[in-house]
Amino acid sequence: RRARQGEATLRLESALKWIFSGPKRPSLKKKKTNEELETVEALIEALRVRTASGALILTLDSGSMDRSVMQLRAEVGALLGRCVDEVKLIAFQRQLEDGETCQSLVPLEALECLEVTCITQEIPQLDSSIPALEQLDVLKQMIMSSSLEYQIDSATHLRKILSVEANPPIQRVLELGVAPRLLELSQQMSTPQLQFETLWA
Repeated sequence: RRARQGEATLRLESALKWIFSGPKRPSLKKKKTNEELETVEALIEALRVRTASGALILTLDSGSMDRSVMQLRAEVGALLGRCVDEVKLIAFQRQLEDGETCQSLVPLEALECLEVTCITQEIPQLDSSIPALEQLDVLKQMIMSSSLEYQIDSATHLRKILSVEANPPIQRVLELGVAPRLLELSQQMSTPQLQFETLWA
């Protein structure tokens, strides 16, 4: 009789422990077929991207970890309505590098979901009430970005600045250091408008 009471107590303790500790993540170390293992892996949340205030932006399961940090930044930027250059991802107390893969950040045997913080920094835009010539630093930041919209806008303003008939400020634009970037962007065959603006500038 005491043996039965002991077994019942043990089962009750196990049940209570399970109830109060919540469901466990499925263990990948269990012996399963490859197909079952892939299904379990795909269901495990592996990475979360949150704003600095803690709001959830995006989650990835372990089956979606084959993308690069650059691709993840672009996806987060699209969700936030921001240019990829305005999005920085932080984990492990450092900024994540574009060449890293999400998979390399989260090992398969990891038990915890990786928390990534997204910090956005707006690229300065031209103030229409101030002449573009007085905003050359802003034009430089725009042309150096990877946003096609910013690049075209900056190249158009630089072209207009350099197209004035009387004393075009060629030296000031050269000192800005954007000539190599203009040359680089002029070779982008897939974007004819940008190519046109940069070649004319």
